[in-house]
Amino acid sequence: GTHETTSLCLETLDRLVKGGERVLDSGTGSGILAIAALKLGADSAEGVDIDPMCVRTAGENAARNGVADRLKVLDGDLSDKASGQYNIIAVLLAPGARFIASGIIDERKDEVLAGLKAAGLEPVEVKEKRGWVCIICEKKEA
Repeated sequence: GTHETTSLCLETLDRLVKGGERVLDSGTGSGILAIAALKLGADSAEGVDIDPMCVRTAGENAARNGVADRLKVLDGDLSDKASGQYNIIAVLLAPGARFIASGIIDERKDEVLAGLKAAGLEPVEVKEKRGWVCIICEKKEA
């Protein structure tokens, strides 16, 4: 959790998770964001990654953190694996849900903001840390 992109997302999750959410962690890696969301009170989470090693690691980390029963880790592409709607971190967003985009180099911020707006998401906050950007968006009510 020490890389700027991870810490920006963790700080945002700490603020956004109120309890009971369904969370999607796309490109889950170690599962740290999904696990954090569950520890903060999210009801359930799905972690999707194209790397089978990451999927195994995320599952092991979920078990170590006592949340394996609420984290479903999926091997593959987001478009194949995600289902339904999520409240936080998803392309398949429920109305009023939040989307957290991170891992953005500061020079590409404006380009990413334009893309998010074009996708129908409303940027509500932009956070920056040592050359990295995290953008929090909201899906407008249907």
